[in-house]
Amino acid sequence: MIIIGILAAIAIPVFLAQRDRAREAAAESDLRNVTQAMTAFSATPAANGSYTGVTAGNLTTQGFNRTDDVQVAITVNGPNDYDATARHTDGGQEFSFTTGPGVFQGANPGNVSPSNPQPAALPAGAVGSLTVTP
Repeated sequence: MIIIGILAAIAIPVFLAQRDRAREAAAESDLRNVTQAMTAFSATPAANGSYTGVTAGNLTTQGFNRTDDVQVAITVNGPNDYDATARHTDGGQEFSFTTGPGVFQGANPGNVSPSNPQPAALPAGAVGSLTVTP
């Protein structure tokens, strides 16, 4: 009986940690997929290179399928700028992605200099948000 207790004491925390890693992997995957769908949406003739006007239906048309129990939120800050976050509803870490003029994301391999373009004029009604939730 003692051996079973020892094995359970080892196995249960390992199982719980693995479950959290799986939730976080689902949120990371959804974030990566929604950013690809946002890029595909902006490349459509109707969007003309802009993120404004994106809807959940547009993202689905571009191939985004949200994982059950993962909340994805997108805030469009301007025609070339949006923020996206993803988090599993049962816990785990929240992941985020930001894009926009002059923003350089990630590591800098090869000492690449970040670009610093002039921001485009913000048209009326360009700011908005979209939440893709269960």
